[in-house]
Amino acid sequence: LPPPSKPVISITAAAGGGTMGTGALRGAGYRSAPSAGSGAATGGGGADLRAIREAAVAAAHSQKMMLTAAQADVAKRHGAAKARAAAADASVGTLDTVRRAQYMEDQRRLLVAKKAAAREHQLAEYTKQQQTAGFRPAGAPAAPAPNPGTLTPDEQQAKREELRMQLARRMKQELSQKSRGPSSGTGAAESAQ
Repeated sequence: LPPPSKPVISITAAAGGGTMGTGALRGAGYRSAPSAGSGAATGGGGADLRAIREAAVAAAHSQKMMLTAAQADVAKRHGAAKARAAAADASVGTLDTVRRAQYMEDQRRLLVAKKAAAREHQLAEYTKQQQTAGFRPAGAPAAPAPNPGTLTPDEQQAKREELRMQLARRMKQELSQKSRGPSSGTGAAESAQ
């Protein structure tokens, strides 16, 4: 039989030693031309099947060896990459870690100080605004409240507004005292006003 017009390429090893030589790539349907004295040509087929089986075993062995070599190469590259990563981690060292932690702590302190200064500024601004508006300081006694039944609606509205502002001032003062901590007493807050 002549070889097919479009052979399907398969990788097979030569029957002699299982190496990939020049005759190793053949079409899947390729058959060598029968020689005059071979048993395959006469229809015996016993030797031909044995040669095919030996070639298949050799090809499987060759492919297994190639796969094993490829897996070993991948494992070797993976191990080398792990070693490089470990060396890089070790080179960073403890000193660099301590330096980074110190830097982060310094940045945190700066941020807290900046926030505290901004809160102090806002409180001073608020206190100044309250004093210029004519409201009494937080420590001053309240004026006697007139009977609400005799007040006009405008006076009642003004009284509600004043009570709202007093409550807001008191809450603001309590919040600022809590944020300053227990070391600064109420005298520091009253002297700021």
